[in-house]
Order: sequence, then structure tokens, then C-alpha cells
Amino acid sequence: MSIRQYIGARYVTKIYENSLDPSSAEWEASVTYEPLTLVTYLNGSYLSKKTVPGSVGDPASNPSYWVQTGFYNGQIAQLQNDVQELFNIVSHDVNSRTFVFISDSYGGVYDTDGKSFIDICVETLGITNYYDFHLGSTGFSTSPISFLEVLQSNESSIPDRSKITDIIVCGGANDYHASYESDIQTGMNNFAAYARTNYPNAVLHTGIFSKAITAALIGKTYQTVKWYHNCAINAGFEYISNSEHIMAKMSHFGNDAVHPSDSGISALGKYLAKYIQDGYFDVID
Repeated sequence: MSIRQYIGARYVTKIYENSLDPSSAEWEASVTYEPLTLVTYLNGSYLSKKTVPGSVGDPASNPSYWVQTGFYNGQIAQLQNDVQELFNIVSHDVNSRTFVFISDSYGGVYDTDGKSFIDICVETLGITNYYDFHLGSTGFSTSPISFLEVLQSNESSIPDRSKITDIIVCGGANDYHASYESDIQTGMNNFAAYARTNYPNAVLHTGIFSKAITAALIGKTYQTVKWYHNCAINAGFEYISNSEHIMAKMSHFGNDAVHPSDSGISALGKYLAKYIQDGYFDVID
């Protein structure tokens, strides 16, 4: 049986193999290229339109011989640069800020590695400038000890209050006991007024970092979340949206069904870090 062989110009694209690195298609000088040869050059890809003599220069400078077919590598390189630049901005932004974290007994609960959710948060982001103040049974509406009094009783450890950029109050558990929205509003207003005078450069943040699961309080969950959100906005806090959903799993609670388990501590720290880094988070647990 006879074998037919086509004789004529090639019409299938050929990817060039670099003589120094066969896995690369990078253009080389002083090489004669056949028509329809694909090369890469300066993050772009080029296809020869006809035979290219070795004396012809690079593809980008000789459009009569080459046509640019893509700039994919350049796009990837630019994307990598953009991601790195964003990372540098975020890292620099976090390192240039000084935080005050205030929480209730949740801030004093530690996992098997001896870390609280604040510890996990600051380690995740590499935060070095921060203060961690926490005390059990405290909230905006609690008496005799409120979040404001927790701040006031610990602030002697802050040498320069003007350098504080963020005060983040992680509460909610004890404010479930509030009888009226006005109780929480008064507490937040007092806290904000004091902070604006004594921490003039600080942005205030708060959210509900707990979940009522006891029969006596579970019916107030929606009401308390609504109160917290409304009162925070009215007092000038940045409300940490979706914070009330972090402790939504029973496995996030320890044996007392009140304080966080190891998984709860991890979740609280992870989402708080994401809020600081991105300004928001969605709870996907």
C-alpha cells in the first residue's frame, strides 16, 4: 500500500524549543524561524507570519515578520505584582496600627495550646502593637463593671493614648441580660464619648462575639443582635457584621455551654483577624 506524503508549506503552528532550555519557547537571536512558529518574548507570545531570517531582530520590534498572539504571561506577572503589593500594603497597614482589644470572660478562655481568641487573631496577622484587656461578666450595659470601666482600669499601661488607632470591643454575652435597648445604648454612648476625648485617633469597633443557647436567653438572640447593631451605629462604632454568627455551632461551646471550646476560640480568632485585614467577613462554618 502506498503512503501519501504532503509536500508544501506547513500550516500547523509549531511551538519553538529554546536551545538552552527546551521546556521554554523564549525567542533567541540569530535563529531562522519557519512560518507559523510560536515563540515567547518579554511576557508575550508571537507567531511568525513567514520565514524569519536569523538577522531579524526581536519579535516585538519586527511586526512585518511576527504577530503578537497574547500577553498571558504578562497578565500573570502583573497579577502577581498586584497581589504582592496588596499584601505589602495590608502588612504595613496592620503593623502601623496599635490596637486595644476589650472582651468579657471569652478573652480569658484558652485552648489546649494556651491561646485565647485574641492571641490567635494577633498571631494570624502578625500584630505586635496591641493591648488585651478582658474581664468576666462585663458588657456595655452591665453594672457595676462595664467595658468602659475595664478600659479605664487598665489604660495606665498605655503610655501614649494618641497612638491607639483601633479599639475593638468583643462582647455580647452579658448584654443578653439587658432589659431595654436604652441600657445598651447608654453604655455604648458613654464608652464612645470617653474614647473620643481620650483616644482621639482611634476607630471604635464592636460586635456580638457570643451566642445565647440557654433556654432563658435564646429567645432574646434576635432582639439583642438588633439592639447591638442599632446602638453601635448610633454611638459611632463600626459594627462588625456577621460577628453574631461565629458561635453558631454547638461544637464551638465548651462543657458549660457558655464559654468557647477550642474550635470556638479558633473561629473567633480567625474571623476577627479577617475583619481587621479585610474590613468584613462571611461566616462559612
